Amino acid sequence: MPIYLVQSPQAEKFLTLATTDAGRRSQLGDAKKYPRVSQQITDAHETLRKGVERVTALPQDRTRTDVARHAAAKQIAENTAKQLAFTRNNLATKAEDMMKDGAALADAFFEMRSERSAIDAKMIEWVQGKAQTDGGIAQIRKAAMENPQLAAVVYQAPDFLLGINPTSQQKLRFDVIEKHAPEAFKAMMGGNDLSELVPRFDKAIASVHSTFYNPAMAEQAASRVDVA
Repeated sequence: MPIYLVQSPQAEKFLTLATTDAGRRSQLGDAKKYPRVSQQITDAHETLRKGVERVTALPQDRTRTDVARHAAAKQIAENTAKQLAFTRNNLATKAEDMMKDGAALADAFFEMRSERSAIDAKMIEWVQGKAQTDGGIAQIRKAAMENPQLAAVVYQAPDFLLGINPTSQQKLRFDVIEKHAPEAFKAMMGGNDLSELVPRFDKAIASVHSTFYNPAMAEQAASRVDVA
C-alpha cells in the first residue's frame, strides 16, 4: 500500500518534514525563538504532528475504501487547518500589537518639545544643508547617534522638511531607535520577526489541504446512499 494518500513529490516532502521536529520548525517556526508566543507555536506543531500521524495511517486502514479514506483525510485536514488558522491569526495580531507598542515607545522617547523648538529649528537647517552634500547622510547619522535631540529631529520631522529622501530617513529612524530607544526597537523588531511567521502558516495550511487528500476522491463520498 502507498505511504500517503496523495502521491506527489510535494505531498511526500511536506508530510515527511511534518513528521520530524526539525521539519515542523522549518514549516511553523521554532518556538524557542518567540518566547512571548512559544506555547502557541508549540501547540501548532502538535496539531500538525497529530494531523499528519492520523492521515498517514489511513492508507493502512483496511476497513475503508479509497473514497472513504480520502473523505476521512479531508475531515482531518479541515480540523488541522482550522486550528492552524486560529494560531496564525493570533500570531498576526500579536505581531501587529508588538510593532504598535514599539512605535508608541519610540514616539514618546523622541517627542519634540516646544521649549526646544528654537534649537530644533537650527538642527533642521543643519540637516538640510548636510543632506545636499556628498557624504552628508553619513554625517547626519553620526551626529544623530551621538545626540538624542538631533535624533528626535531626524525621527519626527518629515523627509521633505529635512531634504532627505524617504528611504534614507527610514533607515536613519531605525538606526536612532536602536541606539537611543532599545526597548522600542526590540518590540518593533520582535513584532516584525513574528509577522514573518504568518506567511509560513498560510503555506502550511494550504499544504495540509493539498497533501492530506484528493478533493475529487473525497467528493465522491457525497454519493453514498444511506440505507435504513
